[in-house]
Amino acid sequence: MTGAPFDHARNTACEMMLKEGFRYLFFVDDDVQVPPDAYETLKSNNLDIVSGLYYRRTDPIGPVAVVDVLGGAGTTLLQRWKPQEIVDVKYVGAGCLLIRRNVLEVMPAPWFDWMCDRGDVPEHLRISEDFEFCRKAKEFHGFRICLDTRVQCDHCGISVVKTDGVVRPLVVQ
Repeated sequence: MTGAPFDHARNTACEMMLKEGFRYLFFVDDDVQVPPDAYETLKSNNLDIVSGLYYRRTDPIGPVAVVDVLGGAGTTLLQRWKPQEIVDVKYVGAGCLLIRRNVLEVMPAPWFDWMCDRGDVPEHLRISEDFEFCRKAKEFHGFRICLDTRVQCDHCGISVVKTDGVVRPLVVQ
């Protein structure tokens, strides 16, 4: 859905997945480069919600994975993990995200809500649509939110944030 708001595009994909009878929905954002085995690796975990590892493109540079929400004081990004580890987190981005069908069947639509500019909610709940999906899945429905560090992705833009967290200029050949 080119040009659609993030939450609208993601919700449409969820509706299509349920309608067509698929067992998994795999989101890959157009600015995230995933390894060729990303889907199979994430699926092999037999988890309801699992993300690959990729880094933010803006400060603070760190994984798009939140481990703690500090109320009005912001969030804490994942900072330490062991190689090849599955990490339980609060929120992950949807740039490389696998969701099992049962999650969408249990949660009511809309699954994704852009909350960043909502003046009617507390500041600590003004979060992106993917973080809001994770928040609802975890807090209201008890789903685990997991990050598989074996699936290492690059996050591209004007520069590329590699899986080691180093920002490099984007070179187009």
